[in-house]
Amino acid sequence: MKPVYLAALLSFLIGFCGYTIIRFWLIPIFRYRKIKRQIRRLAILTGPTSAKQSEACRRLAAQLAECAGRDLPNWYHIHLRAKGLDPLAAVPHLTALAHIKNTEHRDRRMAEIEALIGAKHDK
Repeated sequence: MKPVYLAALLSFLIGFCGYTIIRFWLIPIFRYRKIKRQIRRLAILTGPTSAKQSEACRRLAAQLAECAGRDLPNWYHIHLRAKGLDPLAAVPHLTALAHIKNTEHRDRRMAEIEALIGAKHDK
């Protein structure tokens, strides 16, 4: 085999592996982390829940369900379970958060969500 063909084959394999890792591992993990940051920012807000915050809760719940349920690689699900995190279990809590008006109840629900997704451990 000529060196040119070997180099072409090697570059194709490296490109294919790089694309696969980035597309199916890194992008979903970074998307999940971005959703976690957005949920954490939502937790910082104080006062009664407004219509805008309710809409943000529903949108983030849908994004979290899609990302954690379908996009994240299986090995990352295993990693999250080993850390005691369950992002799919946080989705119903986040959806219910959109309808809570009482500040104390919202804070309790937010604490449950943060425990399930590990938002308190973000940097």
